[in-house]
Amino acid sequence: MALGLPRDVAGSVYGLFNSYRDRNKSKKDSYENTSLLSKYYNKLATDTNTLTARNKFFTNWTSIDGMPGDAQALNTMFHLVESVELPNLTTGDSDRIDDGRGPYQTHSNSITTTTGNTFSIVYRETQDPLIEAIIYHWMNRNAKPFVRPTRLNLDIEYKHDLDGNTGVLIYVIQGVRPKQIKTIDASHDGIRIKLREVTFIFNTFKVEPKRSLPNKPKSNVLPRRNKFVDVAERLTGYTEDVLVKIDNIEKVVDNL
Repeated sequence: MALGLPRDVAGSVYGLFNSYRDRNKSKKDSYENTSLLSKYYNKLATDTNTLTARNKFFTNWTSIDGMPGDAQALNTMFHLVESVELPNLTTGDSDRIDDGRGPYQTHSNSITTTTGNTFSIVYRETQDPLIEAIIYHWMNRNAKPFVRPTRLNLDIEYKHDLDGNTGVLIYVIQGVRPKQIKTIDASHDGIRIKLREVTFIFNTFKVEPKRSLPNKPKSNVLPRRNKFVDVAERLTGYTEDVLVKIDNIEKVVDNL
């Protein structure tokens, strides 16, 4: 038979427990999570401003050297763009002063520029290789002696995840021309769609606020019919084709 605690002892124990419980409750009620992620969700995140993988973007080429055909041909390949890798933004280095009382890094008065003057675009491979049909000939034409290289401008507009259509920011890359093409690596056991990288040179890089680009699609899309026969079809055929939105590349294989 269990013996109960004396009334005065039990009251003291219960009193200590209740005091501890109330003290912890007040601490919990007054506690504020100070992590950056919690502050973001509690104070900054809205339906239109949440974390993003930044996988919705659109590339648009324009001509600056009187060769609109090159820009039009490259714009037919917008649905083949897998990814874009750009240099970082930076300012020039300046002097470091140390007079014995601690170093001081002076600020440069140079404009904001990029860490390099090259960037790369990874394209999905097609049955008739468009990289050789368009970009390779562009490289050869620029390599001719006593000929000014053909340069284009490239706008990369990043889209909002909410609808895939609203622009949020644009990178403007000026004076672009091709530098290097990744050649085809073939395999008899290959089952995945090939990805090939093209490296470009450029002159200047600017950041612009969102604006509407002409004829922009809602997202990165692929044509249901993956067939390009000649240059004329590459320039005009894609607009007459049925475009389907995809979540991953495997879905396209099933539709071909």
